[in-house]
Amino acid sequence: MKVIYGLASPELRPRPRVVAVGAYDGVHRGHQMLLDVACEAAAIGGCESTALTFEPIPAEVVGRAGSRSLRLTLLDEKLELLEKQHIGTVVVVDFDEQFCNVRARDFARDILADRLGTHMLVASETHTFGRGAEADVRMMQQFGHEFGFEVHILPLFSGNGARSISSSHIRRLLWEGRVEHAAGLLGRPYSMRGTVVPGRGLGNQLGFPTANLQVPEAKLIPADGVYAAIACWENQPGALVSASGIRGAAAAVSIGVAPTFGPSQRLVEAHILDASPSLEGRSLELHFVSRLREQQKFPGAELLSVQIARDLEDVRQTLSIDN
Repeated sequence: MKVIYGLASPELRPRPRVVAVGAYDGVHRGHQMLLDVACEAAAIGGCESTALTFEPIPAEVVGRAGSRSLRLTLLDEKLELLEKQHIGTVVVVDFDEQFCNVRARDFARDILADRLGTHMLVASETHTFGRGAEADVRMMQQFGHEFGFEVHILPLFSGNGARSISSSHIRRLLWEGRVEHAAGLLGRPYSMRGTVVPGRGLGNQLGFPTANLQVPEAKLIPADGVYAAIACWENQPGALVSASGIRGAAAAVSIGVAPTFGPSQRLVEAHILDASPSLEGRSLELHFVSRLREQQKFPGAELLSVQIARDLEDVRQTLSIDN
């Protein structure tokens, strides 16, 4: 997969393309269907499949000021997922004030037709284009007729439920801790990666050492609670295969402020089952399989240790791991 950064890049030349436009935050099952159609149409028409996406995502630019972190996928994660969709080229557009003010007709003519050489645009039935979302897909069809490209409109994909899949709905599910439901819409467990940093050492004192994950500021962190997860890191020894098909180590993950030991900043702490790897300074990725319980305050360390032991058994049962 080729990645081109910016519409002004000399690497970007007009050629017959089937283009799918979107923020693709999460690259969820609805996005996957759209991209599959684009790749299939490109193969049939002898064109290059191209995803046009944005950095930052529009929700970060036009959303409420001060809104909490909301990215389902940071750019590196999104590109990895787009590559798995077998897209030929990804064009990453700077979503800045100048781009926000591009009129829909100018977008169709100057970017889709002239800059990309679009043969076909693939878009969902609710997609909008241009300054202030001024054009819907029907209007874009008219522009396509004028500037020489076809517009293929897809109905919204609803998966197994009646509600259509959207990144905003998946965000709400994760803010509520409903990681299993979110995984069904994403087509995989929700994941986040970061650097392991020094913690307060409380896990070691309790006999359950943890890797403390520093998560990028823009990344969405699920609701506070304790989760069963799969942990992955580079050069990982021995691995289990989870029910969700991810290779890694079983982990119990706590998200919250560790209330038993007094106020602290919000922490993401992972205890790796059956191992005590030294991960400080390394990159760790967590795939959330199930939420086990809410975060609780215990009268003391002893009762907390008893509950953690129960949590680890719940992780084993959730991930079908033998003792």
